[in-house]
Amino acid sequence: LHRTIVEVFPDVTVAPTLTLGATDSRHYTQLGGPIYRFLPLRLALEDTVRIHGIDERIAVENYGEVIGFYMNLIRNADSADL
Repeated sequence: LHRTIVEVFPDVTVAPTLTLGATDSRHYTQLGGPIYRFLPLRLALEDTVRIHGIDERIAVENYGEVIGFYMNLIRNADSADL
């Protein structure tokens, strides 16, 4: 996960934190292995007031980064050098 984050978002610091809200991951806990609650979004302060509300959105550029992140995550997870 760290490798993929820095590949797509080289300007960020990767650090663990707590997820305060419920996520769909609770439905997958019985499958085994670690579950990481991570969403590759860039949010400005003004974006946070729209989460789950009226006019919820992300920037078009960030949408491309999200797609690129998941593409890289799948490729990296399938990599023989892990």
